[in-house]
Amino acid sequence: MRARGLAARRRAPASVSDGILDDAPYEPIRGVLPQAGVDPVDAPTASARQRFQRLAGLAAALTLALLLLGAWLRLSDGIAGCDDGAGCRGALAVHRFLAVLLGLLVLAIAVAAWRWRGRLAQPPWLATALAGVVLLQGLSGTWPPARLTEPAIATAHLLGGLLSFVLLLWLWLRQRPRVRYVDPEPAAALAMPLRLAIVVLVAQIFLGGWTGANHAGPACPDLPTCQGHWWPAMDFAAGFHFLREPATTHADRPLPLPALTAIHLSHRIGAVLALLAVGWAGLRALRTPGESRLGAVLLAVLALQWLLGLASVWSGAPLPLALAHNSGAAVLLALLVVLHFRAVRAGRMV
Repeated sequence: MRARGLAARRRAPASVSDGILDDAPYEPIRGVLPQAGVDPVDAPTASARQRFQRLAGLAAALTLALLLLGAWLRLSDGIAGCDDGAGCRGALAVHRFLAVLLGLLVLAIAVAAWRWRGRLAQPPWLATALAGVVLLQGLSGTWPPARLTEPAIATAHLLGGLLSFVLLLWLWLRQRPRVRYVDPEPAAALAMPLRLAIVVLVAQIFLGGWTGANHAGPACPDLPTCQGHWWPAMDFAAGFHFLREPATTHADRPLPLPALTAIHLSHRIGAVLALLAVGWAGLRALRTPGESRLGAVLLAVLALQWLLGLASVWSGAPLPLALAHNSGAAVLLALLVVLHFRAVRAGRMV
Protein backbone atom coordinates (compact mmCIF):
# COMPACT_ATOMS: atom_id res chain seq x y z
CA MET A 1 0.00 0.00 0.00
CA ARG A 2 2.76 2.43 0.95
CA ALA A 3 4.69 1.69 -2.28
CA ARG A 4 1.54 2.36 -4.36
CA GLY A 5 1.03 5.64 -2.50
CA LEU A 6 4.57 6.79 -3.22
CA ALA A 7 4.21 5.79 -6.86
CA ALA A 8 0.99 7.76 -7.13
CA ARG A 9 2.70 10.75 -5.57
CA ARG A 10 5.45 10.59 -8.20
CA ARG A 11 2.88 10.49 -11.01
CA ALA A 12 0.74 13.31 -9.62
CA PRO A 13 0.88 16.35 -11.91
CA ALA A 14 2.32 19.50 -10.39
CA SER A 15 0.27 22.67 -10.40
CA VAL A 16 1.89 25.70 -12.01
CA SER A 17 1.85 29.25 -10.64
CA ASP A 18 3.82 32.03 -12.36
CA GLY A 19 6.19 29.54 -13.94
CA ILE A 20 6.92 27.70 -10.66
CA LEU A 21 5.84 24.17 -9.80
CA ASP A 22 3.77 24.42 -6.62
CA ASP A 23 3.77 20.67 -6.00
CA ALA A 24 6.72 19.16 -7.80
CA PRO A 25 6.94 15.36 -8.22
CA TYR A 26 8.57 13.76 -5.20
CA GLU A 27 11.41 11.29 -5.26
CA PRO A 28 11.80 9.79 -1.77
CA ILE A 29 15.19 9.94 -0.05
CA ARG A 30 15.77 7.25 2.56
CA GLY A 31 12.03 6.57 2.47
CA VAL A 32 11.13 9.69 4.47
CA LEU A 33 8.21 11.84 3.37
CA PRO A 34 9.00 15.58 3.24
CA GLN A 35 7.35 18.08 5.54
CA ALA A 36 5.76 21.21 4.13
CA GLY A 37 8.44 23.58 2.89
CA VAL A 38 11.28 21.18 3.75
CA ASP A 39 13.30 19.12 1.29
CA PRO A 40 12.80 15.33 1.63
CA VAL A 41 15.61 14.59 4.09
CA ASP A 42 15.90 12.86 7.44
CA ALA A 43 14.67 14.62 10.58
CA PRO A 44 18.12 15.51 12.08
CA THR A 45 19.21 17.10 8.80
CA ALA A 46 15.98 19.09 8.49
CA SER A 47 16.33 20.26 12.09
CA ALA A 48 19.93 21.39 11.54
CA ARG A 49 18.98 23.30 8.41
CA GLN A 50 16.08 25.04 10.14
CA ARG A 51 18.20 26.08 13.11
CA PHE A 52 21.00 27.31 10.87
CA GLN A 53 18.52 29.26 8.73
CA ARG A 54 17.03 30.92 11.81
CA LEU A 55 20.48 31.91 13.06
CA ALA A 56 21.42 33.38 9.69
CA GLY A 57 18.10 35.20 9.35
CA LEU A 58 18.35 36.70 12.83
CA ALA A 59 21.93 37.80 12.22
CA ALA A 60 21.00 39.33 8.84
CA ALA A 61 18.16 41.32 10.43
CA LEU A 62 20.50 42.49 13.20
CA THR A 63 23.11 43.53 10.63
CA LEU A 64 20.51 45.59 8.78
CA ALA A 65 19.55 47.31 12.04
CA LEU A 66 23.22 48.04 12.71
CA LEU A 67 23.62 49.51 9.23
CA LEU A 68 20.70 51.88 9.77
CA LEU A 69 21.85 52.85 13.26
CA GLY A 70 25.37 53.43 11.93
CA ALA A 71 23.95 55.63 9.16
CA TRP A 72 22.09 57.67 11.77
CA LEU A 73 25.29 58.11 13.78
CA ARG A 74 27.27 59.21 10.73
CA LEU A 75 24.66 61.60 9.41
CA SER A 76 23.88 63.15 12.79
CA ASP A 77 27.53 63.46 13.86
CA GLY A 78 26.77 61.17 16.80
CA ILE A 79 30.23 59.62 16.63
CA ALA A 80 32.07 62.91 16.43
CA GLY A 81 30.14 64.17 19.45
CA CYS A 82 31.34 61.31 21.64
CA ASP A 83 34.37 62.33 23.72
CA ASP A 84 37.25 59.90 23.45
CA GLY A 85 37.81 58.14 26.77
CA ALA A 86 34.72 59.61 28.42
CA GLY A 87 32.48 56.70 27.52
CA CYS A 88 29.89 56.82 24.79
CA ARG A 89 26.22 57.06 25.54
CA GLY A 90 22.92 56.76 23.74
CA ALA A 91 22.85 55.45 20.21
CA LEU A 92 26.58 54.78 20.00
CA ALA A 93 26.44 52.61 23.11
CA VAL A 94 23.46 50.71 21.65
CA HIS A 95 25.35 50.32 18.38
CA ARG A 96 28.32 48.77 20.16
CA PHE A 97 26.10 46.44 22.19
CA LEU A 98 24.34 45.22 19.04
CA ALA A 99 27.71 44.78 17.33
CA VAL A 100 28.87 42.51 20.16
CA LEU A 101 25.62 40.54 19.91
CA LEU A 102 26.09 40.18 16.16
CA GLY A 103 29.65 38.94 16.71
CA LEU A 104 28.38 36.21 19.03
CA LEU A 105 25.69 35.19 16.52
CA VAL A 106 28.19 35.01 13.67
CA LEU A 107 30.55 32.95 15.82
CA ALA A 108 27.68 30.53 16.50
CA ILE A 109 26.95 30.40 12.76
CA ALA A 110 30.59 29.59 11.94
CA VAL A 111 30.70 26.84 14.59
CA ALA A 112 27.41 25.39 13.34
CA ALA A 113 28.62 25.50 9.73
CA TRP A 114 31.59 23.30 10.64
CA ARG A 115 29.70 21.04 13.03
CA TRP A 116 26.78 20.43 10.65
CA ARG A 117 28.67 20.73 7.36
CA GLY A 118 27.45 17.31 6.22
CA ARG A 119 23.80 18.00 7.03
CA LEU A 120 23.78 21.55 5.66
CA ALA A 121 25.05 20.36 2.25
CA GLN A 122 27.34 23.38 1.93
CA PRO A 123 31.03 23.99 2.68
CA PRO A 124 31.72 25.98 5.85
CA TRP A 125 34.18 28.39 4.27
CA LEU A 126 31.62 31.10 3.55
CA ALA A 127 30.57 31.19 7.20
CA THR A 128 34.25 31.28 8.20
CA ALA A 129 34.92 34.21 5.87
CA LEU A 130 31.88 35.96 7.34
CA ALA A 131 33.33 35.55 10.84
CA GLY A 132 36.56 37.17 9.63
CA VAL A 133 34.71 40.13 8.12
CA VAL A 134 32.67 40.70 11.27
CA LEU A 135 35.81 40.40 13.42
CA LEU A 136 37.53 43.12 11.36
CA GLN A 137 34.41 45.26 11.62
CA GLY A 138 34.39 44.83 15.38
CA LEU A 139 38.08 45.68 15.74
CA SER A 140 37.69 48.84 13.67
CA GLY A 141 34.72 49.82 15.83
CA THR A 142 36.97 49.98 18.89
CA TRP A 143 39.06 52.79 17.42
CA PRO A 144 38.76 56.29 18.93
CA PRO A 145 35.61 58.13 17.75
CA ALA A 146 37.73 60.78 16.02
CA ARG A 147 39.20 58.12 13.70
CA LEU A 148 35.81 56.60 12.95
CA THR A 149 34.70 59.88 11.38
CA GLU A 150 37.51 59.85 8.81
CA PRO A 151 35.84 59.47 5.38
CA ALA A 152 37.91 56.46 4.31
CA ILE A 153 37.26 54.57 7.56
CA ALA A 154 33.57 55.49 7.72
CA THR A 155 33.01 54.42 4.10
CA ALA A 156 34.99 51.19 4.54
CA HIS A 157 32.95 50.42 7.66
CA LEU A 158 29.74 50.91 5.66
CA LEU A 159 30.92 48.57 2.88
CA GLY A 160 32.05 45.98 5.43
CA GLY A 161 28.61 46.06 7.02
CA LEU A 162 26.95 45.57 3.65
CA LEU A 163 29.29 42.66 2.86
CA SER A 164 28.35 41.04 6.18
CA PHE A 165 24.65 41.53 5.38
CA VAL A 166 25.01 39.99 1.90
CA LEU A 167 26.96 36.98 3.19
CA LEU A 168 24.36 36.33 5.91
CA LEU A 169 21.55 36.67 3.39
CA TRP A 170 23.31 34.19 1.08
CA LEU A 171 23.74 31.68 3.93
CA TRP A 172 20.05 32.07 4.79
CA LEU A 173 19.00 31.55 1.18
CA ARG A 174 21.08 28.36 0.90
CA GLN A 175 18.86 26.66 3.45
CA ARG A 176 15.59 27.73 1.83
CA PRO A 177 13.54 25.15 -0.12
CA ARG A 178 14.56 25.03 -3.76
CA VAL A 179 12.36 26.79 -6.28
CA ARG A 180 11.18 24.35 -8.96
CA TYR A 181 10.70 26.10 -12.31
CA VAL A 182 8.62 24.80 -15.20
CA ASP A 183 11.49 25.98 -17.43
CA PRO A 184 14.57 27.14 -15.48
CA GLU A 185 16.41 28.57 -18.51
CA PRO A 186 14.75 32.05 -18.51
CA ALA A 187 15.46 32.46 -14.79
CA ALA A 188 19.07 31.35 -15.28
CA ALA A 189 19.51 33.95 -18.03
CA LEU A 190 18.97 36.69 -15.42
CA ALA A 191 22.36 36.03 -13.81
CA MET A 192 24.37 38.36 -16.08
CA PRO A 193 22.15 41.48 -15.83
CA LEU A 194 21.80 40.92 -12.09
CA ARG A 195 25.58 40.74 -11.60
CA LEU A 196 25.99 43.97 -13.54
CA ALA A 197 23.27 45.61 -11.44
CA ILE A 198 24.91 44.48 -8.19
CA VAL A 199 28.31 45.84 -9.22
CA VAL A 200 26.84 49.21 -10.26
CA LEU A 201 24.70 49.45 -7.11
CA VAL A 202 27.64 48.66 -4.80
CA ALA A 203 29.68 51.36 -6.56
CA GLN A 204 26.79 53.79 -6.09
CA ILE A 205 26.51 52.87 -2.41
CA PHE A 206 30.22 53.61 -2.06
CA LEU A 207 29.68 57.03 -3.67
CA GLY A 208 26.73 57.66 -1.38
CA GLY A 209 28.77 56.72 1.68
CA TRP A 210 31.64 58.92 0.50
CA THR A 211 29.23 61.81 -0.06
CA GLY A 212 27.79 61.47 3.43
CA ALA A 213 31.18 61.03 5.12
CA ASN A 214 32.42 64.25 3.52
CA HIS A 215 29.15 66.16 4.08
CA ALA A 216 29.06 66.90 0.35
CA GLY A 217 25.26 66.82 0.07
CA PRO A 218 24.75 70.63 0.21
CA ALA A 219 27.38 71.20 -2.51
CA CYS A 220 24.67 70.96 -5.20
CA PRO A 221 21.40 72.37 -3.82
CA ASP A 222 19.58 72.59 -7.17
CA LEU A 223 18.21 70.15 -9.74
CA PRO A 224 18.79 69.13 -12.48
CA THR A 225 21.79 71.46 -12.59
CA CYS A 226 24.45 71.89 -9.90
CA GLN A 227 25.10 75.44 -8.68
CA GLY A 228 23.23 76.64 -11.77
CA HIS A 229 25.57 74.81 -14.18
CA TRP A 230 25.43 71.45 -15.92
CA TRP A 231 29.18 70.96 -15.36
CA PRO A 232 30.40 73.25 -12.55
CA ALA A 233 33.98 73.66 -11.40
CA MET A 234 35.16 70.39 -9.82
CA ASP A 235 38.33 68.99 -8.26
CA PHE A 236 38.18 65.19 -8.46
CA ALA A 237 41.77 64.70 -7.26
CA ALA A 238 41.06 66.48 -3.96
CA GLY A 239 37.57 65.03 -3.60
CA PHE A 240 38.71 61.42 -3.97
CA HIS A 241 41.98 61.67 -2.06
CA PHE A 242 41.28 59.00 0.54
CA LEU A 243 44.02 59.48 3.15
CA ARG A 244 43.13 62.83 4.68
CA GLU A 245 41.34 64.46 7.57
CA PRO A 246 37.54 64.25 7.76
CA ALA A 247 35.04 66.95 6.84
CA THR A 248 33.58 67.30 10.29
CA THR A 249 30.62 69.66 9.86
CA HIS A 250 28.75 71.50 7.13
CA ALA A 251 30.17 74.82 8.35
CA ASP A 252 33.81 73.73 8.75
CA ARG A 253 34.94 71.91 5.61
CA PRO A 254 38.59 70.97 5.10
CA LEU A 255 37.75 70.45 1.42
CA PRO A 256 37.19 73.31 -1.04
CA LEU A 257 33.84 73.61 -2.76
CA PRO A 258 35.08 72.20 -6.12
CA ALA A 259 36.15 68.99 -4.33
CA LEU A 260 32.79 68.64 -2.60
CA THR A 261 31.05 69.34 -5.91
CA ALA A 262 33.04 66.55 -7.59
CA ILE A 263 31.94 64.11 -4.88
CA HIS A 264 28.29 65.13 -5.07
CA LEU A 265 28.08 65.13 -8.86
CA SER A 266 29.77 61.71 -9.01
CA HIS A 267 26.98 60.40 -6.79
CA ARG A 268 24.38 61.90 -9.14
CA ILE A 269 26.01 60.30 -12.19
CA GLY A 270 26.15 57.01 -10.31
CA ALA A 271 22.45 57.31 -9.57
CA VAL A 272 21.68 57.50 -13.30
CA LEU A 273 23.88 54.47 -14.02
CA ALA A 274 22.25 52.55 -11.16
CA LEU A 275 18.81 53.44 -12.52
CA LEU A 276 19.74 52.00 -15.90
CA ALA A 277 21.45 48.84 -14.61
CA VAL A 278 18.97 47.97 -11.83
CA GLY A 279 16.02 49.02 -14.00
CA TRP A 280 17.18 46.72 -16.81
CA ALA A 281 17.57 43.80 -14.39
CA GLY A 282 14.14 44.55 -12.89
CA LEU A 283 12.45 44.64 -16.30
CA ARG A 284 14.12 41.37 -17.27
CA ALA A 285 12.90 39.78 -14.02
CA LEU A 286 9.41 41.21 -14.51
CA ARG A 287 9.16 39.36 -17.85
CA THR A 288 10.61 36.10 -16.54
CA PRO A 289 8.17 33.38 -15.41
CA GLY A 290 8.69 32.66 -11.74
CA GLU A 291 10.44 35.97 -11.01
CA SER A 292 7.84 38.53 -12.08
CA ARG A 293 6.74 39.37 -8.52
CA LEU A 294 10.27 40.00 -7.30
CA GLY A 295 10.92 42.02 -10.46
CA ALA A 296 7.89 44.21 -9.76
CA VAL A 297 9.02 44.78 -6.16
CA LEU A 298 12.54 45.63 -7.35
CA LEU A 299 11.24 48.24 -9.80
CA ALA A 300 8.92 49.74 -7.17
CA VAL A 301 11.76 50.08 -4.63
CA LEU A 302 14.00 51.56 -7.33
CA ALA A 303 11.38 54.21 -8.16
CA LEU A 304 10.92 55.01 -4.46
CA GLN A 305 14.69 55.28 -4.00
CA TRP A 306 14.92 57.78 -6.82
CA LEU A 307 12.08 59.85 -5.35
CA LEU A 308 13.83 59.85 -1.96
CA GLY A 309 17.06 61.00 -3.59
CA LEU A 310 15.34 63.86 -5.41
CA ALA A 311 13.45 64.88 -2.28
CA SER A 312 16.71 64.88 -0.29
CA VAL A 313 18.30 67.36 -2.71
CA TRP A 314 15.24 69.60 -2.88
CA SER A 315 14.79 69.71 0.90
CA GLY A 316 18.44 69.98 1.93
CA ALA A 317 18.82 66.30 2.93
CA PRO A 318 17.04 66.23 6.32
CA LEU A 319 17.97 63.30 8.54
CA PRO A 320 14.71 61.25 8.12
CA LEU A 321 14.96 61.40 4.32
CA ALA A 322 18.65 60.55 4.39
CA LEU A 323 17.97 57.51 6.60
CA ALA A 324 15.14 56.39 4.32
CA HIS A 325 17.49 56.75 1.34
CA ASN A 326 20.09 54.56 3.09
CA SER A 327 17.40 51.98 3.88
CA GLY A 328 16.27 51.91 0.25
CA ALA A 329 19.79 51.14 -0.92
CA ALA A 330 20.04 48.17 1.46
CA VAL A 331 16.65 46.83 0.32
CA LEU A 332 17.63 47.18 -3.34
CA LEU A 333 20.84 45.26 -2.73
CA ALA A 334 18.97 42.52 -0.85
CA LEU A 335 16.45 42.10 -3.69
CA LEU A 336 19.23 41.86 -6.27
CA VAL A 337 21.07 39.27 -4.18
CA VAL A 338 17.91 37.15 -3.77
CA LEU A 339 17.20 37.26 -7.51
CA HIS A 340 20.81 36.43 -8.32
CA PHE A 341 20.78 33.49 -5.91
CA ARG A 342 17.65 32.13 -7.59
CA ALA A 343 19.22 32.64 -11.03
CA VAL A 344 22.33 30.70 -9.99
CA ARG A 345 20.21 27.81 -8.71
CA ALA A 346 18.11 27.86 -11.88
CA GLY A 347 21.32 27.66 -13.91
CA ARG A 348 22.19 24.39 -12.19
CA MET A 349 18.86 22.92 -13.36
CA VAL A 350 19.40 23.72 -17.04
